[in-house]
Amino acid sequence: MPRRRVLRPRLLAAVIRSSATLAFAAERQVVRQTGLMDLQVGQRLVVLRDIEAHCFVGAKSMLSDLQVVRVRAGEVLVVSFILRPDARSVSVRPHRYEALEEEFVSSETRSDAEYYGYHLSIDHALIETHCRLLEAGAG
Repeated sequence: MPRRRVLRPRLLAAVIRSSATLAFAAERQVVRQTGLMDLQVGQRLVVLRDIEAHCFVGAKSMLSDLQVVRVRAGEVLVVSFILRPDARSVSVRPHRYEALEEEFVSSETRSDAEYYGYHLSIDHALIETHCRLLEAGAG
């Protein structure tokens, strides 16, 4: 009669733990993809680590110029527009808008009579991992 293969108790426990860990990791990944921070227009965020943002520069005579800019740790951002709750990116306005304008927009573009400003778009996942919500009364 063939001998049935039976896992030893320690090995069986390790397999169960490993499977549970994989299941938990998979579940966290799904939650991370679908359960992003619930942002609302007007909320303020502080940047914890430098992040990249897409900067849309607007002028009436041209389509928005798009460039990648670095938003430094410590900057405060105000959520300005969210297309949908599950959107991959969020539009934000820096609290120090005018001060950063010089860094993000060329002087030639700023001096153009048709220039009307810029806005930033940041990946929601980056906001999740590199930003923190500021309380209403905080700094």
